[in-house]
Amino acid sequence: MNKRISRDLKQNFLQYFSYVLLISLSIMVVVGFNKSMDGYTNSVNQLYVDYRVQDGFFQVRDVLSEEQIANIEAMDIVLEDERFLDVNMDDGSTIRVFPQRENIDSFAIFEGRNIEADGEILLDSKYAGENGIEIGGEIEVEGEIYVVVGLGITPDYVYTLKNAGDMMNSPSKFGIACVSSGFFEEEKGTYCYSYGFLTNGGSLNDLKKYLID
Repeated sequence: MNKRISRDLKQNFLQYFSYVLLISLSIMVVVGFNKSMDGYTNSVNQLYVDYRVQDGFFQVRDVLSEEQIANIEAMDIVLEDERFLDVNMDDGSTIRVFPQRENIDSFAIFEGRNIEADGEILLDSKYAGENGIEIGGEIEVEGEIYVVVGLGITPDYVYTLKNAGDMMNSPSKFGIACVSSGFFEEEKGTYCYSYGFLTNGGSLNDLKKYLID
């Protein structure tokens, strides 16, 4: 038996060696992929912490009044005005424009700097890469020219989906941007009035009840 096994190994050495090599390479690929995914997951989780990803959001027909905001914040709920305007670009893509955010879903800048004046814009880094837009470049938004001063992403759009029901993202066709709050002082289109929130110890049920009432 042992002689037969030994003879078989000698005769088919290359075949068996290729099997061992293939299995080893497969194991290395799986281990490497798992480590890569662990690193990506850790980076995303840290982004959520550092830039305070929302616990949730709600949309209303019109901007909340100061009294309504005060009532919600009295429940130990932190609010962020995340109204936005979807802007259709000349190339057929769409940019979702938000005001600068301070407390929730802040813009994580990977390259460049933050907005310092009107006429400056922070742009989704994946959208910029797909469309050849660089720091210092200019884009037209609602008839006005904006200079790109920073590239990055917000924690609520790490995976940039235009609609909640979308399965796949398309960075070349959809991205997000942040501008100074002055952009929204004039009527430029149909705004979507959205508010991100952190419960911060407050009751989510109380917030739901208040919004329904």
